Amino acid sequence: MWTNESQQKVLIQALEKFGAPAQINMVIEECAELIQAIRKHDRKPSDATRNNLLEEMADVLICVEQLVYISYAYEDIPKIIARKINRLSKRMEKGEY
Repeated sequence: MWTNESQQKVLIQALEKFGAPAQINMVIEECAELIQAIRKHDRKPSDATRNNLLEEMADVLICVEQLVYISYAYEDIPKIIARKINRLSKRMEKGEY
């Protein structure tokens, strides 16, 4: 999704080495860290908080990609994303946001 073929191999190897339960726990931890980084940057923006935010975003995207592999959803996720973006577009057209 966000990674190239070589990087995807590393993500799959990590899943095989550490197991899905450990990687799922990692997703939870990384999402919590992202929440903290967002709040910190929102509260007091700086280069340091922005850099931390970007690091945490990257960690979450990596973990989400691993979740896609765990759930075998590589074909389903793009369809669901397209449907949700289409729904958002329609809501904006109607002035719902």
